[in-house]
Amino acid sequence: MARASSARIAVWKTRWIPMLLQMLPGVALITASFFVPVEAMQDGDIHPMMALGIFFIAVPWVIIAVMALKGRATRRLVEKGIPATAEILDIRETGKRVNDMPVAAIRLLVTDGSGRSREVEHRQVLPRLMLMEFGRGDRLEVRVHPKRPEKLVILFGKQAEDSGGGQV
Repeated sequence: MARASSARIAVWKTRWIPMLLQMLPGVALITASFFVPVEAMQDGDIHPMMALGIFFIAVPWVIIAVMALKGRATRRLVEKGIPATAEILDIRETGKRVNDMPVAAIRLLVTDGSGRSREVEHRQVLPRLMLMEFGRGDRLEVRVHPKRPEKLVILFGKQAEDSGGGQV
């Protein structure tokens, strides 16, 4: 099985320069906390500027960790998931948006290689044009989690070709 192209997967990617720029105020606040006295502080108290600086540094790292874990799980599912096909039974917008793209609720009838079928409700962020392309009865190539069949990832375009499947 060929390795799937990660360029076509909806995976979070870290942009390091903006993340580091977000941390600069934190570094400045921590540095300034050593030079600005606070008379009301007692021994053992943390300077308010230092606490705020730590917050400015910790939040971007938490965001990076969450994005990296989500991306790794998606890539692993594309690479090691069970190949299957899915027929769209229903597709609708949920009303939620991520980066101004609609979150779609897709009801699928998933059939794996052994011929077993099951109905799955899948939610995924889709560009509006792609959402309008799909309709009832369309068949999609998917990868299903081996132990949790309700978890799947839909393969699109070049990604489907790279993983050995046909056109979507």
